[in-house]
Amino acid sequence: MQNKTTLWEFMTNSDYRMAIFIMLGIKTLQQLSGEAAIDAYMQPIIASTGSTISEETSSIIFGIVQLPGALLAGYLVDKMGRKPLLIASATGCAIALFAEGTYFYFQDVLETDVSSISWLPTTGIAVFVFMINVGIVTLPYVLLGELFATNIKGIGVSTFTLYGASLAFLVSKFFKPLANAWGEYTVFWIFGCICVLGIIFVLTVLPETKGKSFSEIQAILKRKTTKKDDVETKDTGKPQRSPPPYTA
Repeated sequence: MQNKTTLWEFMTNSDYRMAIFIMLGIKTLQQLSGEAAIDAYMQPIIASTGSTISEETSSIIFGIVQLPGALLAGYLVDKMGRKPLLIASATGCAIALFAEGTYFYFQDVLETDVSSISWLPTTGIAVFVFMINVGIVTLPYVLLGELFATNIKGIGVSTFTLYGASLAFLVSKFFKPLANAWGEYTVFWIFGCICVLGIIFVLTVLPETKGKSFSEIQAILKRKTTKKDDVETKDTGKPQRSPPPYTA
């Protein structure tokens, strides 16, 4: 805490580059998966499906399933690890979103009789709400605490909270216009594709921080940053930098 820092240093210091890149990806997944829009338009979505379950009852169901999802995340985060839990959460959300979009496609485009699967819209959103609370909604705050040092943590949390809130506003703002223009099935499929891209991002970029000390996490991030810089240097034809010596 004696090493006070500024927002400018946070944005420009290469020591924070990989952590910022990781958090940008995780917060983008968190908000572009559609959680804010589905939460805001939950009752109109259910009403437009002709579900046998009323939109009021559906809202109660969605509110109830959030709690066990969040409790399960707290129980599993140190047992499964951050990466497996995020991947499981994103996978469950993707399946639910693609199923929801498929229902709207059959109902609105193919005009097929969907009375036999009228349970699907409520079930799909309930699964989405549960699975998103298992990892995508909760784990970014864990990672914020693990990837940034104490002296920069306040600026990091504020920056990414603002970034996430901005994305949530945009998703909520443009959900209805896009649904009216392209169909609700398209928007749900876009959210599902974001979850799939998030799985790839987590697999390839996010380091596993379970059971690691802050210094160990920082060493992993520095190795990733150094490797990226060396690849960029090789591409430009300039002399490669040697990685800095590791000190305990």
